[in-house]
Amino acid sequence: MASPDTDPTFSPPTIIRPISTHTHSLILLHGRGDTGPSFSLIAHAATSSRLTLRHSLPNFKFIFPTALSLHSTPVRRPMNQWFDYLGPHAPYSRPDLQAYGLRRTTAMLHELVTAEAEKVGLENVFVGGLSQGCAAALVGCMTLEGRIGGFVGMSGFLPLAVDFEGIDAQGREKGHIAVKKVKEIACVHDKQGEACDVGAFMDTPVFLGHGTADFVVKMKHGEKARDLLIDFGCDVTWKSYQEFGHWYKEPDEIDDILAFFKGVIEGQNEQEIEHA
Repeated sequence: MASPDTDPTFSPPTIIRPISTHTHSLILLHGRGDTGPSFSLIAHAATSSRLTLRHSLPNFKFIFPTALSLHSTPVRRPMNQWFDYLGPHAPYSRPDLQAYGLRRTTAMLHELVTAEAEKVGLENVFVGGLSQGCAAALVGCMTLEGRIGGFVGMSGFLPLAVDFEGIDAQGREKGHIAVKKVKEIACVHDKQGEACDVGAFMDTPVFLGHGTADFVVKMKHGEKARDLLIDFGCDVTWKSYQEFGHWYKEPDEIDDILAFFKGVIEGQNEQEIEHA
């Protein structure tokens, strides 16, 4: 593990500015071995209406961090990854390998969320990722102190899922214990004198999409994440894509993600009207 004096630093994220007035922010984490600039192409992915995701969400600011270059245990060399692990064939093994990267990534993600919340409000910040980026983003969201607008995961998994399955509890109590475990791994501490706000994560809408022919992160890992989040009490939208592999599917999945965003925003607007 790197020492405090040699800890690598994150480079500035790639940012795609909103086309219109900035009202929402979307932070997306790329997969292992990729970069923020490369993954930012998702903003230009096509919907079935032939509009890009960005043009379909003109008030959204898109933010794409790049992972640290960390030593990879299985490939025996540094590579861009949010945390070290044995690989997608064994995503729940050796949490000790994952701890350093998850701690650094969670801290970075929390800083980005806080900065965007100051501009548009926490409820208007969305977070997500693809593959290992989905996994790291889930950990980051589970450890946030407040509720964001929603989470979007593509071809991903939930770290520590096997440990969570063994929790002898149900519903939010199970979620509470899981969040405490994640906070221990990511070294996230509650503010002094304040209880852990489990409801912040449990009340966050979640979208998860996965290809049935994904042989990198097999769909069973996405299904495990889905089932555990539902066990915790989360509202999960699940979509599978027949005969599709390890990526986001155009236009089907982009359509589904867009519908998810619009549904969350419409729900927020209805709540505001009810409480006006």
